[in-house]
Amino acid sequence: MERAFHHQGNQYLGRVYAASGYRRTPSCTLLDWALIEVERERFSDNEIPRLEDLPRSCRQRYHPADNTVLQGTTYLNTGMPLCKIGSRTGFTEGRLGALHLTDLQSWSKNQDGSWNKVRGSPHEVFPIAPRETFGDPGDSGAIIMDRNGSFVGLYVGECIETGTSYFMEASDLFHDIKTITGATSVRVS
Repeated sequence: MERAFHHQGNQYLGRVYAASGYRRTPSCTLLDWALIEVERERFSDNEIPRLEDLPRSCRQRYHPADNTVLQGTTYLNTGMPLCKIGSRTGFTEGRLGALHLTDLQSWSKNQDGSWNKVRGSPHEVFPIAPRETFGDPGDSGAIIMDRNGSFVGLYVGECIETGTSYFMEASDLFHDIKTITGATSVRVS
């Protein structure tokens, strides 16, 4: 029944090859990712917005290297400007929190009906005015990048009361993919 729902809603991406599950690493960072063999009709390029596709207020601050394709990864620096392309909110801007990591607790219901608590430390992003949020429900898994178009991580969620958003850093994501799959190299392509 659930599978039929996803097919009817055009929400089916493809077969899951590997996944982290909602958990934390030994260093307490949160993980929640899946590698999916995407069906051909759902393929897209790793395109990032072109300058002319952005709101005029963002254009002076956004300088992707090649202006169309997501670049490699980059290191995090306190207060660095970040951008996100969410399926719900589109292009948004924020700043990496000064503390980088925050403590987050979440409860999820298991298939047997019992509750599981996961506590970890995602990175935090604060929205840049005039927007009050960096992301919304429906943006989970969205690509987060710096203003040069380099991959920083994946959007996890937001605290509705404060507008603070959370993400998994690319290095944590890639390290865990290597651990789970046995791969020796992981990159943005």
